Parts: sequence; structure tokens; C-alpha cells
Amino acid sequence: MFVVAIGTSLPEVITSIAAVWLGSPELALGNLFGANMANMFLLALVILIFGGANVIRNHDNQALTLAALAFFLGVLALIMSLDKVSFAFGVFSLSGLLLGCVYLIGVTLIYNLIPDNTPEEPNTSKSGHNSRPRLGLSLLLCIATIGITAPLLTISAESLALATGLSKSFMGLLALSLVTTLPEGVVTVAAIRRGAYGLATGNLYGSCAFNIAIISIIDPVNGTSFIECLEMFLDDKETEGIIMIGEIGGSAEAVSYTHLRAHETEADLVCRLLLE
Repeated sequence: MFVVAIGTSLPEVITSIAAVWLGSPELALGNLFGANMANMFLLALVILIFGGANVIRNHDNQALTLAALAFFLGVLALIMSLDKVSFAFGVFSLSGLLLGCVYLIGVTLIYNLIPDNTPEEPNTSKSGHNSRPRLGLSLLLCIATIGITAPLLTISAESLALATGLSKSFMGLLALSLVTTLPEGVVTVAAIRRGAYGLATGNLYGSCAFNIAIISIIDPVNGTSFIECLEMFLDDKETEGIIMIGEIGGSAEAVSYTHLRAHETEADLVCRLLLE
């Protein structure tokens, strides 16, 4: 379940990293939460088309625990976003660390639920050994393709949000997540066609859990810094003044203040409220 789920969530990982790197964290979060909504919509379609009995009957303890983990991570991320938790440990925030730890604990718990007497099917294919390099090359090719197209997709979504006037979070929720969820849809359809209902639902549950855990991966990624923004304003001749409003919780505001003081002139004085 986890291997398939992480593989199908690879577009969400790279797209979210690209979004934060480009200075649009709201686009990344909209993409992750929107992808989970799309996964649940796929699950509803599977139950509607193939019947709830066929799907739910194949839910074992691992699938149920995985579904509970995905639900708990989603609720935890929502609570933290509402409470505006801003404690940080180095480059990691408390929210990112907590989500990552909960995901790892949940994965360990589910792994321990795997029966020890699970039979392993022998590999009777003569070409199995020779096909491994080919499969590895195909995997690397897919990762490279996603790595190239995901940033372009992020840039397009950001440009579309600016052109339409829609918020970046809504654009990530509406458009970006539908594209990055396509692998989950393909795997789900393929698993259903083979009668592997457990794999189909496990992929969706696992993808939802991993999508929330991606927050801990993109957490240390630095996007556009205050210094870079200030440099653009300082170089802009039409800028008449700069007002910075931020919350206490890191050194970015103090460093920006020091940077502005270094460029201070008699005509352009820096406000010293609360910082001196």
C-alpha cells in the first residue's frame, strides 16, 4: 500500500516543493488538501460503481488503520492551521515535525499489523531478473519527467491565479490537485480491473496520509525571502515606502530590519518601532 501510495503521490511532492520554492506556499497547501478531496471523490465513485459491499468487504485491519491515520493527519493539520502554531526548531516548524512523527508512527503500527505467515509467491519468470534494470530505468524516467513538468505546472497554476483573480490556494485546490491526482486515478482503475479492491482503496488511503505528511517535507524549503523582496522594492524607483507586518517567531524580521538599516539614508529613514 505504502509503496504504491508514495509513488502515486510523487507529483504532489515535487509540485508542492516547487510551489514553496517559488514563494507560493498557499498553492502547495491547496494542492495537498485538494488532492485528498479528489482521492475521496475517487473512492466514492468506486463504491458507487462497484458497490459498497465489494469494496468494504476487502478492508482488513491495515486498511482500516490506514484510513484512520489519513483522517487523523487531516484533522491535525486543520487544527494547526487554525491555531497558527508558529514554534520552530531550526528550519522545521512544530507543525511539520508533529505531522511527520505521527505519520511515521502510523506507518510503523500498520507495518506491525502485517501477518508473519504471509506466503511469498516464488518468482518463476525467467525474465524477472533481466527486467529489473528496465523497471528501474522506467522509474527514473518517470521521476525525471515529473521533476521537469511539475515546476512548469506550478508556474502555470500561479499565472492562472493571477490572471483570473482567484486565490492561489483555491487554484491549487481546484486545478493543480486534479492534475497531480491523475496517477492515483490510473492506479485505482487498474487495480479495480484486476479485482484488487484492497489495493485500490489502500492506495487512496495511503496517498491521503502521505499527502499530509508532505507538509513536513516542504516545511524546511525556503521560498522567496524577505531580503529578496526588499531588494526588489529598493531597486524599484516607483516604490515610495515599505511596510512590513509579521509575527514574532523567527529571525527573518530582525534580519530584514538590519538589512534596511544598512541601506538607510537621511531621506529614507527606517521605522524603529518595537525593535529598539
